[in-house]
Amino acid sequence: MKLLLILSLLLAFNTYASDMQQYLQDTETLVCDKKYEEALERTIWFHNNALKYDSAISGVRLSFALSEWHEFGKKYPPALAALKDIRDNKTKSIIAGNVSFELFHDIESINDELSEKEKTLALFYKIDKMYPIFAKDAWILVKDDVIKSNNQTLIKKYLQNILSEYTKIRNRHIDDMSWYHSKKMDKKNNDELVTWLKNNFVEESIQLIELAIETNDKETAETIKTDAYGIQKDKRISEISIN
Repeated sequence: MKLLLILSLLLAFNTYASDMQQYLQDTETLVCDKKYEEALERTIWFHNNALKYDSAISGVRLSFALSEWHEFGKKYPPALAALKDIRDNKTKSIIAGNVSFELFHDIESINDELSEKEKTLALFYKIDKMYPIFAKDAWILVKDDVIKSNNQTLIKKYLQNILSEYTKIRNRHIDDMSWYHSKKMDKKNNDELVTWLKNNFVEESIQLIELAIETNDKETAETIKTDAYGIQKDKRISEISIN
């Protein structure tokens, strides 16, 4: 689920020269200089206000900036505590009825950075019961983790058609590869992102193949396996046993 963030990050860094990026760099300098209190104030301000000044910074805000904040928190515990407080307050806000995709995306991204995906799932379970209409929108951010958790109730409820889900993944992968190859970036960045895109497609395809096998839909599993291997000839796909 980090594909959108990574592509947004790269697009922002390669297309825009924004004041917000400079703001981040200046904040990093403060951390390096051990001016932690000032750096924390700026870090919190960036998270809360950056999009008001540059909407193109959204990918950076939920990826690079969170990663830097997490690293900062390892040096200065109040910074980590502040990140968790923001996550917890946003969680309480959604439970209280402020059902916003952007808010849920913030929570999901923070939990992902902190390796606390179980908290995102716990929140989604509550959303499913309390705000079922919003849960349909939020599903895209938790789909992979719900499938990994093997929660069959939610899988059957939100993943209506495995083959249709694969088609979305397939088309997105083709579009992403086409988009990326149209950009002029240095070879190192190109190789790294292309590798990531291919691996992400393979892993998501395998996930759906295995789900089809679990639900005894061998025909769908075989269809996805054949098509996915045709797109990315990865032995992880070819080695899946369907019978």
